[in-house]
Amino acid sequence: MKVLGISEYVYIPGISEFERNSSGFGRMVRDICQITGEKADVYLITNVITKGYDFGYKIISHTKKDFISSGVFLKIFGAGFSFFSKGTLKEKIKNIYYKLNYYFIINNIKHNDYDIIHLHGISKLNYLLIKYFIKKKIKFTITLHGLINEPDVLTSQYNKSLEDKIIKLLINNNIKFSVVSSGVKAKIIEKYSIQKDYLIYVILNGTSISFDNDSKINIREKLSINPNSKLMICVSTVMHRKNQIRVLMGYNSLPEYLKKDLFLVFIGRVGEEDYKKRMDEYILQNKMESHVFFVGNLEKKELSCYYQQSNYNILLSLSEGFGLSIIEGYTFGLPCLTYYDLDAIDDLYNPSSMMLISSRDDDVLFNQIKAFVSYDWNKSTIIEFSKKYTLDSIGNDYISLYKTILEQWKREYVIMLLKLIESF
Repeated sequence: MKVLGISEYVYIPGISEFERNSSGFGRMVRDICQITGEKADVYLITNVITKGYDFGYKIISHTKKDFISSGVFLKIFGAGFSFFSKGTLKEKIKNIYYKLNYYFIINNIKHNDYDIIHLHGISKLNYLLIKYFIKKKIKFTITLHGLINEPDVLTSQYNKSLEDKIIKLLINNNIKFSVVSSGVKAKIIEKYSIQKDYLIYVILNGTSISFDNDSKINIREKLSINPNSKLMICVSTVMHRKNQIRVLMGYNSLPEYLKKDLFLVFIGRVGEEDYKKRMDEYILQNKMESHVFFVGNLEKKELSCYYQQSNYNILLSLSEGFGLSIIEGYTFGLPCLTYYDLDAIDDLYNPSSMMLISSRDDDVLFNQIKAFVSYDWNKSTIIEFSKKYTLDSIGNDYISLYKTILEQWKREYVIMLLKLIESF
């Protein structure tokens, strides 16, 4: 089976052009390609200018030279009409590039015999491609890694409207697609009053992170803190939607006897500078500097050390399609404290591994975080529970979805032929 994956970006440590965005989305696109690449012939195109790579799955060369040799630059005049659209100069140039990339991808598809195409996420490019695929009867599916048309997601109204258009296109044309949690599926069914829920497949995220017993990194030594102290980590991009201010508030509400030997570590890039500034101000106002650390984005090896040597995991996002850091923490026996209403709670909750905050009220958070750090969690039980989130199982689920779609196309083709024969 030959599969083409299409995503705006992917996160691959060690490759400079793919290190710029280390979000959970970028990591999952990589992991999905990696694991399905062990079971099929998988290719990937992104918006990133890059030479070709082979990681078991193949990243298609996407350079200026490739654009020229594919004849895409002949479309420059058509794409150039985007320059007269509304928006800033940067947005206009971006639109022209996206149009050229669209032509590049179409050209690649025409010259390769892909069995199925797998799109990732909501984007203008994916919207244009979906319309093209439906018109040309090209076999495809798409994974929605979360919903962006949500009050707490800071993106343009245009991007939110794209999500609406894409979902309606999929449903109206009987296209099977996947989501990363049962909560996302439920939201889509409710919002669009969908009767065809059989079109929506829930394929949970998995994780490839693992113990690194050879590592010489000592986290407490690196942070210059007491070797017997406890660590609570929050792994997510620093931004409004991830709600790290509440993490600070929850930690600060703890009684002194619990707080004095408990240190808080934020792991992840800064996505919104203004939000980080608010966090810094809160830390200074409450004299928390000695107990709170920002360590930025970490390579997989060092990230595994933080999970391995920490005691607690906390994720208090306003909205979350899945919550990759939760299952990464489970892999190392880390319990998680999170809100009851995140989309993937039904898929991730186990009383031996997670404590739920039953309300968004701050007083409830303050009570629950105290109970969370006071509870005697069993690492071995959590590690055992984590085994349901292996990459191999999600790889099998995606391959199964591809096969289901291909079988459906075969049946429809046979039916069409029979009808054609009957008409003579």
